[in-house]
Amino acid sequence: MKTYEELPVAPFSSISGENMPDNIDRMVLSNDQQYLYEICLAISCGECYSDLALRKPDPVAQSRWITIAGRILRLYVVTEKPSDNLIILATYIMNIHYYILFNLYGSMSRQIPP
Repeated sequence: MKTYEELPVAPFSSISGENMPDNIDRMVLSNDQQYLYEICLAISCGECYSDLALRKPDPVAQSRWITIAGRILRLYVVTEKPSDNLIILATYIMNIHYYILFNLYGSMSRQIPP
């Protein structure tokens, strides 16, 4: 039996993220943060490219909610008929968690001298 990480991406509805920063310097992001950033962008435009579809989210680390957020969004894009609860969680991540995290990193990356 395949895990959701191994399932192909299913057609999914885009979820618009309000005020999503799109000019993040990916070099300052960890692997977890890069994955979350890229999957959020994919969900916001409604298309998950093959290179992202082949990537697997990092293992869950209970101390880092970001790995759980990435896994929830991965589950969203592989689920053909997501439940209302999954849609609510994905929408929360896209509009609250992502916004806070990447606005913080965006402001931090602008403060770091070259």
